Amino acid sequence: MCYDKSQIYRGFFFYIYSTNISMEKMKYLILLLLLFTSCSKPTGSEIEILTRDFQITWEEATVNGNTASNSVDLPELTAEIIGTGVVNVTVNIDGKWYPLPYTMSYDINQSLNVDQTVELTYSLSPGTLTIYHISSYNNFFQSDFIEGRYRVKVLY
Repeated sequence: MCYDKSQIYRGFFFYIYSTNISMEKMKYLILLLLLFTSCSKPTGSEIEILTRDFQITWEEATVNGNTASNSVDLPELTAEIIGTGVVNVTVNIDGKWYPLPYTMSYDINQSLNVDQTVELTYSLSPGTLTIYHISSYNNFFQSDFIEGRYRVKVLY
């Protein structure tokens, strides 16, 4: 909730002038003054949020060398939203949501060293979201692919 700043300032200074206030109370009053005057009034434009969950599978992936990709149709994703909005893509791994880009590290031969990484990242184009799985190996194998539930949130 926002109030007219000039009224708040006048009331604040009148209160200080007319009372004998301790420094402790002064700190709280200044904090309240900052809280009530730091907000801004809406400009008339509304923020809209689009949330879409989707599954990607190995069968739908396009593999090229060490990269597998899946494209998802998102007709609401316009050039204007890409340029001025906020797009957040997450993946659900073992019941937890992780933001992309996200890198999985593997110790395949249990040597306490990272033997392989798979990076999950994405790109945007009008109407399309593409998820990439990039393996540190020269070739991409089905076992490297992170199937499952993904979520995109768009604020515009």
